[in-house]
Amino acid sequence: MNLGLRRKGLASIAVLAVAIASGCSITPEKTARPLDDNYRITLDSKATPSVQTPTEAAIIYLVQGPDLIRRTRVAVGPLTPVSVLDIVANGPTDGERDSGIRSALGSTPLVIDSISSTDTTMILDLATGFAELPGEEQMLLIGQIVLSMFENFSVRSISVTLAGQPTAVLGPEGNLIERPILPSDYRPLVLNLR
Repeated sequence: MNLGLRRKGLASIAVLAVAIASGCSITPEKTARPLDDNYRITLDSKATPSVQTPTEAAIIYLVQGPDLIRRTRVAVGPLTPVSVLDIVANGPTDGERDSGIRSALGSTPLVIDSISSTDTTMILDLATGFAELPGEEQMLLIGQIVLSMFENFSVRSISVTLAGQPTAVLGPEGNLIERPILPSDYRPLVLNLR
């Protein structure tokens, strides 16, 4: 590198440093001055940097006998339909499990192909294995999923498909629901709301 260019570069850096320092109202002092006692800093050699991970409360529904119960879980990061499904599938805490609480989603083989959403509607595409579940288990599983989605997202309805084709699902009164599911459809299953 040319010596003249190097000197110009160093001079530019020095001018820039003085400009930044004067722009920040830092005035140079000829001697060091001690800090007040209020400005003591102690370093803990065992301290590790703390990284704050954003969390959100997720409201899910779990199965207790023939009913659904509402529970709250802490989720890492912003909630997505897939993350809520994961939380539902993970099911109850050890204490809840001891009380007979379970997840219909966590105890079944793969029954969901996908879940997607638009501004006001979600589409829950079930795998063909869903049709092999007993009727009551189908009802609890769908109720658990749709109520958890309605609690956490601003959707008005959830359409259910089976392998990509519209399908009817069993409602809590033993009726078939052949239209998009509304929040009120599975509320009769919730234990605290009766």
